[in-house]
Amino acid sequence: MTIPGKGGRPRKWRSDADRSRAYRARQRGEVEPAEIQQALDDGDALAEARQVVAQLSRQLAENRLDVRVLRAIVQRRDRELVLLDERLFTVRNAIERLRDERAELQHERDHLRAELNRLAQGVTSRPGPPPPGLPRHVRRQLEREQRRRPGT
Repeated sequence: MTIPGKGGRPRKWRSDADRSRAYRARQRGEVEPAEIQQALDDGDALAEARQVVAQLSRQLAENRLDVRVLRAIVQRRDRELVLLDERLFTVRNAIERLRDERAELQHERDHLRAELNRLAQGVTSRPGPPPPGLPRHVRRQLEREQRRRPGT
């Protein structure tokens, strides 16, 4: 068995004391203390506790890795949400600008319709200069039409 987080050879004994006892027993030719696997087979409580600690250490290491992975996923999702919020804000601003532009164009259209209706009814009074809010090409077109009409 190895100590979690440490490299090196697997542990054969339950403790350093058992390792020392085994060394002295070998020197004297006596029976060595039981190794971890043998102690587990014999039902030794210390060996079982050591095995449980080793399993829990491995599970803890795995869970820490899982937590790191999940945190990375959450951070990525948070970044995606921020980007989506920015895109939504941009789209909403664009929609608002388009609505304002549409309202201006509708107002301009209504004004031009009124002017056309007035001209169609035969009112031939010389109209004033086109309103300054009209686009340049529309103002020029109105000026050209005024110049072409004789008697106005």
